[in-house]
Amino acid sequence: MASKPSTNTFTLAIDLHSSMIWM
Repeated sequence: MASKPSTNTFTLAIDLHSSMIWM
């Protein structure tokens, strides 16, 4: 996935948020 860095950061933030919610 060679998309813009913005998308990567967004996905990372979502993943982190999801992890916190799951915990």
